Amino acid sequence: MGSALLQLGALLKLRMYGTASESHHEALRHLDCEPIDYRREDFVGTIRAAEPEGLDAVFDGIGGNNLKRSVKVLGKKGRLVAYGSYNATSSKDLVGDYLRVNLWNILPWRPSATFYSIGAWHRQHLDWFKQDLTALLDWLAEGTITPFISRKMALEEVSAAHELLDKGAAGGKIVLRVGE
Repeated sequence: MGSALLQLGALLKLRMYGTASESHHEALRHLDCEPIDYRREDFVGTIRAAEPEGLDAVFDGIGGNNLKRSVKVLGKKGRLVAYGSYNATSSKDLVGDYLRVNLWNILPWRPSATFYSIGAWHRQHLDWFKQDLTALLDWLAEGTITPFISRKMALEEVSAAHELLDKGAAGGKIVLRVGE
């Protein structure tokens, strides 16, 4: 999801920051994104130093305590978009994240926040969804955007693929090949 967001941001010529381990920094730079090593740097301090007024938007796919940190880098009219909740280990964590994000919206001194769900977006805005999906598929067909596939593995290697994903070592999408 992160590389897709960066490709779209690059098309729009946005100034972007991305948290990643050092091994992924060159890929971020290639997408016109300023990398921040989340293992060695405090992204809140780094972004606040570079953008004292805060950011217009933050897309947080990690969730949990990271949401609180993400809100700290937003400007007064900024928007947090939570999606995926990578760190959620239970449905209780997801419910907590959802409640936290919605609570921030009723606090007038906080930037706004939303929890993105493709299913809910599709149901609530079918016309927008179709328009956006058509544009994305057109860009994909034209080669304007490309999914970052780090590995292709046989379906029988699904356990190994999940291990890579669990360790955060996939470095992109893994495509499972069927019938080879």
